[in-house]
Amino acid sequence: MADNEKHIKLKKTGIDIALTFARQFLAGFLQLGIIMMVARSLSAEGLGAYSVALLIPTVLSQLLNLGLVASNVYFISSEQYESSTVWAVTRNMGIVIGVIGTALAAIVVITAGSVLFPGVPVTVLLLAASIFPLTLMSGLISSFFQAWQDFRTFNLLVLTQPVVALCGAGLLVIQNNLTLETLLYITLLSHFMTLCIAAYRLSRRIPIWGVRKASQPYLGVAIRYGIKAHLGGIATLLINRSDIFMVNFFLGSAAAGIYTAASRIIQQLWLLSQSVSTVAFPKLSRMSLQSTERQYFLSLLSSLVFWGAAAIAIFICLFSEWIIQIFFGAGFEEAESVLMILLVGVLVFSSSRVLANDLAARNLVHLNLSLTTITLVINVLANLVLIPEFGLHGAAMATSGAYLINFIARLFLQYRATGFVWWRSFYPDHYLDLFVSKYMKIKERS
Repeated sequence: MADNEKHIKLKKTGIDIALTFARQFLAGFLQLGIIMMVARSLSAEGLGAYSVALLIPTVLSQLLNLGLVASNVYFISSEQYESSTVWAVTRNMGIVIGVIGTALAAIVVITAGSVLFPGVPVTVLLLAASIFPLTLMSGLISSFFQAWQDFRTFNLLVLTQPVVALCGAGLLVIQNNLTLETLLYITLLSHFMTLCIAAYRLSRRIPIWGVRKASQPYLGVAIRYGIKAHLGGIATLLINRSDIFMVNFFLGSAAAGIYTAASRIIQQLWLLSQSVSTVAFPKLSRMSLQSTERQYFLSLLSSLVFWGAAAIAIFICLFSEWIIQIFFGAGFEEAESVLMILLVGVLVFSSSRVLANDLAARNLVHLNLSLTTITLVINVLANLVLIPEFGLHGAAMATSGAYLINFIARLFLQYRATGFVWWRSFYPDHYLDLFVSKYMKIKERS
């Protein structure tokens, strides 16, 4: 590939990453605003109940999507299947899964909600369960825009839900009518509006209610690929959410609220790796498996994420006390020390996330699944041991330790599977060599 063409592609990739990061950062900031309103209006206990309730649609979306999001991106990006064929399967499966999942969630909430989610009203849990089919279909539709590398639409969908939710929550605060129930109604409305916009934008590219039948060959292929990514996604979600569940179980909803405050600030650190992964996965899926360009591209992205996340982590560390006081107010002081412990693990896991996309784009999702499952087991066992002993700090230590182990194992696994050496995750050697080479040419001419 000519240097000029390579430069143009890298420039476009950089623009896509920058726009995706900016919009996802804004979405995260808007969500943080919602958390702030809940914390100040309903106290730590109310925030804990709200966070635990939202685990239902979040976990269900990951548990029941069968990995179709990852499959759609991979098979459309690699041009193995037509988008209309993929959509027919996705649409039909999404409707079936949405109906079954919502019914099962309602049964569990009614029969065992008070045991599984102590301190959270059943009505709140049922409202949260009703959000699931909307988030499921929105996520499935978004996968098409990611595969098409239409990041303008993809990012629009990212922003719609938190914008609507924040505006609604703000009106409730002004009217002095913010309760867990009214907030869940607003959240439900925001997801419904997001789905409507997603469906409309999709209909401009392919027929969403056409007569085309779902392709059975694609369904089988998608599930075989997707189930591995799906199980890995479930494990990743459980790594991220199991600590909140166990903190609520062992220490109560007030402690879960404090831990949620620290976790929510930490999630801003996720956004860089999330943005890079969103853009990188379809691009890596199109690249030759053994090309030098692929190795250079991965090295650049991995090092960008690590050092970018390190800069954000330093900023959070320096201003953590001020950030917590501004956003959450009194009663959340303990979140600062929890935040410091979580920073280390989340920093290294950000880079690990980028490397995982390379394996997924090579159809090596089983390796990601194995590593993520081991990390989950370590995290859960460590939480069970450390939370009763050290409280909130124990939960943070368990999660951060699991992330660190994941990163070290990921570097080893990446080398064994692809030949990608560990230090290239921190140092994009090709681009420094390119700079030196151009400098030497200029010096020779002069």
